[in-house]
Amino acid sequence: MSRSNNSCHSTLRSVRNTLIFALLYPFTLVAEESDSYPLGAVILELKWKHAFQFAGYYAAVEKGFYREAGINVTLAQHLTAKSPTDVLLEGGADYATTGMEVVIHRANNEPVVALAAIFQHSPMAFLVTDASGIERAEEFRGRRLMIQKTYQDIALMATLRKVGISENDYQHIPTTFDALSLVRDEADVFGGYITDQGFYLAEMGTPNHYILPRHYGIDFYGDVLVTSEKEIANHPKRVSEFLKASLKGWEYALRHQEEIIELILEKYNTQNKSREHLQFEARESRDLIQPILVGIGHMNPARWEHVRKVFVELGLLDTQSDISGLMYQDQNSNKGNWITKNWLILTISMALFTFVSLLAFAFQLRRLVTKRTQELINSESELRALINIQPAIIMTADRQGKILSINKTGLTMINAKSSEEVYRTPLENFVDGNLSTYQETMDKVFSGNLVNIVIKARKMDGTLIWLDLHAVHFAIRTYKFPEY
Repeated sequence: MSRSNNSCHSTLRSVRNTLIFALLYPFTLVAEESDSYPLGAVILELKWKHAFQFAGYYAAVEKGFYREAGINVTLAQHLTAKSPTDVLLEGGADYATTGMEVVIHRANNEPVVALAAIFQHSPMAFLVTDASGIERAEEFRGRRLMIQKTYQDIALMATLRKVGISENDYQHIPTTFDALSLVRDEADVFGGYITDQGFYLAEMGTPNHYILPRHYGIDFYGDVLVTSEKEIANHPKRVSEFLKASLKGWEYALRHQEEIIELILEKYNTQNKSREHLQFEARESRDLIQPILVGIGHMNPARWEHVRKVFVELGLLDTQSDISGLMYQDQNSNKGNWITKNWLILTISMALFTFVSLLAFAFQLRRLVTKRTQELINSESELRALINIQPAIIMTADRQGKILSINKTGLTMINAKSSEEVYRTPLENFVDGNLSTYQETMDKVFSGNLVNIVIKARKMDGTLIWLDLHAVHFAIRTYKFPEY
């Protein structure tokens, strides 16, 4: 009996200790989270299911960049019919990745703010099989198009309107999100991601290609990181730190692609993609992000305005629509207050610094000019060598259409015997049957626009080819340094 009582008391003590632990544990957990994440916990609504498309956010979580910033981030797959922006604005998330529908939301006075554009080009495109014979968007008339017809496919819808194709000109097929619908003859054209669906067809041995909206002047950002005005007003420091950690994650992911692919396979592979598929996604994503050309997440207010104007032209927005406030501005109130209070000291210091700098510059200018001139000569030689080995036609022309230069590869590709032969050829003879389109393109280029179009051209021997033309205007000036 005594042993039984002792056993009973022991059991009761054990139960009592367990109950006390259960009561204390939640409070201990909250204290630990508060210490580890002083800026709190947030939810990031992804644009779709897990994929390399979101590699930067995986890196920011797994490498501790968010934790170092004091933020506990939960990555949520997008599994609802609502857009990620709707989820954000309805309070289901604190941050989201979305597409160009953010312009529509902002123009409708909804409090969404763009923090960063991860993809410098939209990943949305029309996917067709080579066997379909479809080469251009104008050929979609009478075809079966499997697209969403929502803001998420807005780049595709804008392209259709751009080429004059209305809803009555094609048969709409509700999307299955499965590119193999093309193989099963369920559709002729599939709206999908160039980072993803084409891989499935290639894996089955079905040759395919994309028809890109940017070839028709519809060149939007893609996978934009957004938040709400409420989050910015209530947690300005958290927004700033979250953005920095996210971009740091993307920089890491692009430098360590194989490591992140391994991470996705182990922890985030909800779509059961193969390693080869993720490697394909990584290559395509890097091309869209363009980390060598611009800083990751770069946004240009003029380009956002261009998107708005495209939407206006296509009847998606009113001419008086306004998207001011769309781009995030990281305001540091402490710095602003310091400048306000110490403006006189700051002005005098800047004036003194400028004076001293000008004196030093004057003494060093002549030596630097000589040195820099030689460097430019060397750089020009290196640049010419690099341009000549590029597997593409690279040439310059003036406003009148006279060809000024062309690389060696270009001479070979158009079957020219010499550069002099090309220089004597005005571009209207080089462009076949597309003179009006070409002239319109040149006008846009010399107005300062970056233009991407597909145009038919004629080689020097008369053979016709299609060119994916990327044109930009450079103002060339000659400077004469003063003599000393």
